[in-house]
Amino acid sequence: MAMKKDYTLRELRDTLSNAYCQKIGVEYMHIPSRDQCNWIRDKIETRQFHPTSNEMKIKLLERILYADGFNEFIGNKFNTLKRFGLEGCDSFIPGMKSCNDTLQALGAEKVVVGMPHRGRLSFLANVVRKPLDIIFAEF
Repeated sequence: MAMKKDYTLRELRDTLSNAYCQKIGVEYMHIPSRDQCNWIRDKIETRQFHPTSNEMKIKLLERILYADGFNEFIGNKFNTLKRFGLEGCDSFIPGMKSCNDTLQALGAEKVVVGMPHRGRLSFLANVVRKPLDIIFAEF
């Protein structure tokens, strides 16, 4: 744990419970670099949640709805073709868009994303903002 020198037993229990007993798990012990493992552990155990503005919540909802609409359109338009939608991975789109926006704001010039087929078209349309006419021409 970083930052604070003294924790009460209750604070320690609550902090570690919030870090390791919630819905999201993080695997990092396979990383050979001790410094990288410690950095990840520090970020997990001392999570600081930033409140989300209503404007940002609406923006995230719009991204999810757009992605859902895109998947529904693909399903109706190409109903005989095998396709892989975002079923169960709806939060992937706004999450990746937020990561992409943050990287861009921090000055990243190039991002490489490796992913399976599931959701790839939706990713290209919603996160990368590849024009739909080009996606459909390639599809």
